[in-house]
Amino acid sequence: ESNIPTCRRVDLGQVYPGVGLRLEAHHNNVEKLFAVHPGVDPSLIRLEVEGADDLRVSEDGRLEAVTPLGLVCFTAPVAYQEYAGEVVPVEVTYVVEGDRYGFKVGEYNPCQPLTIDPLLASTFLGGSGDDCSSSGMSAAFDSSGNIYVASVSPSLDYPTTIGVYDDSIGGSHDIVVSLLSPDLSGVLISTYLGGSGVDGNEPKPRGGPAIAVDDNGNLFIAGVTQSSDFPYTSGVYDSTYNGDADLFVSVLSGDLSTLIASTYLGSSGYEEVNSVALNGNGHVYLAGCTRESTFPITAGAYQGNYAGTGGMPW
Repeated sequence: ESNIPTCRRVDLGQVYPGVGLRLEAHHNNVEKLFAVHPGVDPSLIRLEVEGADDLRVSEDGRLEAVTPLGLVCFTAPVAYQEYAGEVVPVEVTYVVEGDRYGFKVGEYNPCQPLTIDPLLASTFLGGSGDDCSSSGMSAAFDSSGNIYVASVSPSLDYPTTIGVYDDSIGGSHDIVVSLLSPDLSGVLISTYLGGSGVDGNEPKPRGGPAIAVDDNGNLFIAGVTQSSDFPYTSGVYDSTYNGDADLFVSVLSGDLSTLIASTYLGSSGYEEVNSVALNGNGHVYLAGCTRESTFPITAGAYQGNYAGTGGMPW
């Protein structure tokens, strides 16, 4: 048959009170997107899976259905809000109750619409080495919906682009930062960041970089370095490598061409960072842990003494 009309998108209307559903075709896949109206509880969404002997959530967030014919996997969900010209990601995980599943949503603005959908696009990114082997990776959106990803790479051939801050690896492991289009169809810009030592704390199991984008489009990166020559800028808090594994905080321009600011932060012992966040005044907040009692603490802080091994100082 020929000349058969097709639809890329079908709007099914409200399937729950205040929750709409539409289907979108992406290549060979049909994805479902739930539109949660302002003030509506996302936990209303419940879907039943027929024919499965067991329904569970894997460690990496996928939904797994055990069937007589084998294991069927659903990609981890994604949630976001679009307002004020920005795409704001929202934490979301599957919730399973018997043969039904729904969604557990993190903090979001209840006065704005919320979209919950499975992963619409996926791609590989890396060189010939073991990229992101154990340090993990972070992602953040810019104001256009493009996606920054940051990880740790030992690859000499990690894909970089022309005109970025650093297009070659400096040590055995460097931080790598890339900007991908919203549909993951291409790498827009990509750079290395590091010194001549081990950055990202490979091969230890933790210490991947954390990233955040400010209102001016600059990219803040916080991570761990074992490089005594990690790039720093003048006038920053600490320009000296303190030993073992120091934290670093760096700011790159949105086009990844310029290192705006960069500093060490740590003690003579081992540190690691878990997350970075920005407030409206441009201040940078870090969360992580240290194994050294000499980590810099300010007067009047909630806890001024080191209480054990691997304490969280911030």
